[in-house]
Amino acid sequence: MNNKIFILIFTAAIFFLPGLTSAATLSLSPSSGSYSLGQIFTVNILLNTQSAAIDGVDIMYLNYNPAYLEVQDENSGTSGIQILPGSLMPNTVQNSVDAVNGRISFSQVVSSPNTFTNSAGQTLASVRFKVLQIGTQPVTFNYTANSTTDCNIASLGSDLLTSVTNGSYTLADTTAPSIPANLTAVAISSSQINLSWTASTDNIAVTGYRIYRCAGSGCTPSAQIDTTANTTYQNLSLSPSTTYCYRVAAYDAAGNVSSQSSSSCAATQAPPDTTPPADITDLAASNVTSSSVTLSWTSPGDDANVGTASSYDIRRDPTFITDFIWNNAMPVIGEPAPAIAGTSQSYIVINLNPGVTYYFAIKTQDEVGNISGLSNIVSATTQALTLNVSLSASPITGSAPLNDVDLTAAVSGTQTGTINYTFYCNRSDNGTNITAPYDAKFDDISATTQVAADVCDYINPGSYSAKVIAERGALASENRTTVTVNNPSPSTKFSINDRARANSIINVRANPSTSAVLLGTHSLGDLGIVIGGPTYADGYWWWQIDYDSSPDGLSVENFLDKVPNASNIVFLPRLEGTANVLNKNFAITLTESVINVQRAQFTRQTNASGQIIPSSAEISGVSEGNYIVVVDADYFLRKRQTNVSVISSATITLPILPAGDFNNDGIINSLDWSLMNNNWFTNFSTADINKDGIVNSLDFSWMNGNWLKADE
Repeated sequence: MNNKIFILIFTAAIFFLPGLTSAATLSLSPSSGSYSLGQIFTVNILLNTQSAAIDGVDIMYLNYNPAYLEVQDENSGTSGIQILPGSLMPNTVQNSVDAVNGRISFSQVVSSPNTFTNSAGQTLASVRFKVLQIGTQPVTFNYTANSTTDCNIASLGSDLLTSVTNGSYTLADTTAPSIPANLTAVAISSSQINLSWTASTDNIAVTGYRIYRCAGSGCTPSAQIDTTANTTYQNLSLSPSTTYCYRVAAYDAAGNVSSQSSSSCAATQAPPDTTPPADITDLAASNVTSSSVTLSWTSPGDDANVGTASSYDIRRDPTFITDFIWNNAMPVIGEPAPAIAGTSQSYIVINLNPGVTYYFAIKTQDEVGNISGLSNIVSATTQALTLNVSLSASPITGSAPLNDVDLTAAVSGTQTGTINYTFYCNRSDNGTNITAPYDAKFDDISATTQVAADVCDYINPGSYSAKVIAERGALASENRTTVTVNNPSPSTKFSINDRARANSIINVRANPSTSAVLLGTHSLGDLGIVIGGPTYADGYWWWQIDYDSSPDGLSVENFLDKVPNASNIVFLPRLEGTANVLNKNFAITLTESVINVQRAQFTRQTNASGQIIPSSAEISGVSEGNYIVVVDADYFLRKRQTNVSVISSATITLPILPAGDFNNDGIINSLDWSLMNNNWFTNFSTADINKDGIVNSLDFSWMNGNWLKADE
C-alpha cells in the first residue's frame, strides 16, 4: 500500500545574545522530516546548558498550527493533554497543551540545592504530533532575546537562553487511490454503452477516474478516452454491432493513479428498425347495436406489408379523427394481436352510448416502436334506446301530519338491464341528476315496478312534489306526482286565558317553528297563561304562553298540560272573640300568587256548618295553584293570607279576623271605643264581641288588644 508522506523541511533559526559569559540553547530534533497524512511522529525538545549550572527550564510556549498537527496525549490518567517529560530534572511543574490555539507549556526544575548541567543537547521533553492535512507548517519556540516571560533557562535568577532552533514540516501525498471494482459495461443502443463501477477510496479524496477502451472481442483496453468525476460513464457515438472493452483507473489531486480495474466488455446493438407497418386502408364498420360496433380490416406487416406487426391502437371519437384529433381520441381496450400480413381481422367496440355517431381509426406498431399512419376513417351511429318511468303516491292527499306515504314507480321502454330507483318525497326540479339526500334508493333491481313503502312523512300543510329517477343501462328517466297535505283540525287542548303547566323542560321560541329563534326554556312545573294560538307548524300545535316568569313566547302543546279549574272548595272562616260564625257574611278575594292576578271575588254567608262554599260561577276563573286569600267581614279587620294552595275539593281554613272595627273604617281606634262606650252594659250585638249578650270589659279587652291595628 502506498503512503502519503509529509516532507519535513528544516529551517533553523538561531538567536544569539552576546554579552553573557554563559549561554544555553533549546532546539527541536528532528527539525525536518517526511510524514504521511495521519502518521504520528515524534519531535524532541533538546536542552544544552553549555556546561552552565541551571535551576530549571520554561517552555512558554512551543507553537504549532492545530489545523495541521495534533498533539498526542501522553498521560490519559490526567485531564487535558500532556507531552512526555524527559528525566533531566526531577520536577515537572508545568505540562499542558492548548489544543485550540496550538501552544505547548512545559517547565522542569531541579531539587534544591542541586543544579543541572550538560554540554550537549539532551531530551528535555518529547512531543508526538499527528498529521491532519497537507501543507508546510512550522513548530517554533516563543522566544525573544532578554525576555523573561517566554522560554527561559534559569540560573541564579538569570535567563541563560541565547538561541533556539525551530522546525518546519511539509506534507507530500504519495498514496494512490484503491483500484475501482465491479466495472460493468451495458449496451444501451447501437451507438451507446453505459459504464458503472464501485467507487475507489483514498486517504484524502478521489479526484476522478480515467476511462480506457479498445474495440474487438478479448482486446486489452490501453487507450485513455476520457475522465470523469462520477462512478458512471456514457460512451456515445459508437459503431453498431461492435464489441468494446473497458478498464477504469482512479486518481487523486496529487496525481497518484491506481492500477486499472478488470476489463468489462459489451457489444453495441444492431442498427435500429426504422420501417413502420403499412397504413390500413380497408377499415370497415358493421353490426351496429345500441352499444357496440364491429370493425374489420386486413392486417399489415412489420415492415410495410411484410411480416407480422406487434400491436394495434384502435381509437374512437364523436368527431372526425385527424392526426390532430388522434391524441385526444379514446383508445379502446383489448385490441387483438396483429396477424401475419394480409390476414382479415375484426374487433367489436363495446360500451358505446346509444344514439351517438362515432368515428374509428387504427394505427399499427412494430416491435421497436415504429408506428404506421392513420388508417382510413369509418363512422357508425349506435341505435337509440328509450326509458320511461311513472310515479304514484298512496295516500295522495290527507291532513297534516300525513305520514307513511307509499311511492310506487313503474318503468317502461326498450332499454334493458337492472334498474336503479331513487325516490324523493319533495323535489320539484326537472332532470335526472341524483343528489343526496334522497329518501329511498333501490339499486340493481330486476323488477320494473318498485314500491318505497312508508317512505314519506309530510308534517306541514302544503303541496309536495314527489319524484323518482330511474336508471337503466346508460339511460335515466324521471317523473313526479303531487301530494296534497291539508290543514289539520285546530287543537282544542287549551282556550284563551287557560292556565298551562310545563310537563317537562320546554323550549320557548319567537315564532311557531322548531328552527325559530330560541328565546329560552322553562322547567318542569312552570306555569303560564294561554294568550294566543293554536298555530300548526313543523308537525306541532303551538300556543302563545304568557309565562309567570321570563321568557314568554310560543311553545309546543305536547309539552304543556292544562291546569284544571279548582272546584268544590270549602272555606272555614274564623272570628276573634267567638266561635259563632253562623249566618255571617264574608267577602273573599282570590289572587294568583306568582302573577298577582285576581281570579275571584265573592261575598257569601256561612251555611249551618259554618262553611262558605262558593258556586262554580264564582270561582270559574280559579285554576289549581297558589293564591293570596283576602277575607273581610263587617265590624272586623280584613286579613290577608299568602301561598294558599287551592286545589279541587280543598278545605281552606281562613285567618282569624281581629274584632273591634265597629265603624268599618279599616282601623280600631277611639271612634270604635265611643260606640262601645255608648252601649256599655247593653246587649248591642255589634259591640258584643264575645257574643255573651252584654257589652262589658271582656269585650273591651278584645278591642284593647287590637288597638290601632288596621286592615291587611
